[in-house]
Amino acid sequence: MHLAPTEGQLRLRAELRAYFKNLLPDGVPEGLEAQRAVLRRIGADGLLGLGWPVEYGGQGRGADEQFVFFDEAYRAGAPVSMVTLNTVGPTLMKYGTPEQKDYFLP
Repeated sequence: MHLAPTEGQLRLRAELRAYFKNLLPDGVPEGLEAQRAVLRRIGADGLLGLGWPVEYGGQGRGADEQFVFFDEAYRAGAPVSMVTLNTVGPTLMKYGTPEQKDYFLP
């Protein structure tokens, strides 16, 4: 079975590719602090958890769109923690206390 991307997913891919090209014109910066700054910027721009529910700081898009983000972030070499976004965040959303959600989720 071959699943073709939707027009919206193709647009998102193009937008993200342009975003990462603009964000990282010279590639990934060296050094942990510089990489953390890039990660904070991606988060401030609302892209890290774009597949997360709005109430947890996401855009409320689906898992397919979140995968498009991961794919383009990986392609650009962006310093994005896939484990945190795919495992820790969703676990906190489902099982975290209100205090943990307020503290750890955007």
